[in-house]
Amino acid sequence: MPVESRRQEHGTEGYAGPTGLPADKDPVCAMCGKPVRVDDIVCPHCGASLVAG
Repeated sequence: MPVESRRQEHGTEGYAGPTGLPADKDPVCAMCGKPVRVDDIVCPHCGASLVAG
């Protein structure tokens, strides 16, 4: 089901998550998929670097 359909179905259109980003855009670690804070430099779960370079 497309994301837009889910938003309409569940009434989350325009909802902002804790980061101020849309609810489906909250940051997650690319390695383990667990949620991270926007200001994290490394993932608190798996230790992967969250910054380029």
